[in-house]
Amino acid sequence: MPEDQPAAEESIASSAEYAKVHARIADILGDLRSQGGTATVQGAADEIQSMLPAPQVLVPLPPASKEAVESTIRIAKRIAEQAAYAHAAQANVRRGAVDQILSPGI
Repeated sequence: MPEDQPAAEESIASSAEYAKVHARIADILGDLRSQGGTATVQGAADEIQSMLPAPQVLVPLPPASKEAVESTIRIAKRIAEQAAYAHAAQANVRRGAVDQILSPGI
């Protein structure tokens, strides 16, 4: 089973990073909920947005073929187009979901 160890370590690292991000978001929302906090909704949104990774496209270096470079450019353009849809979908959250997120926990 030693060949499964790198996959297990990667899974553990991914889970740890996921938990870290969730904890940070919980802290941001907790600051927003607190009565004496100076956090604003826009400030919280900016902080959460700053945690999102920026998409990257690696362009093949020479001696890459012209087709490989052109394919990479097409993929980058598709990613940019689809990012606008993802941002719009995430920006349109129902009022009930926002109320649940910001309501005091039980």
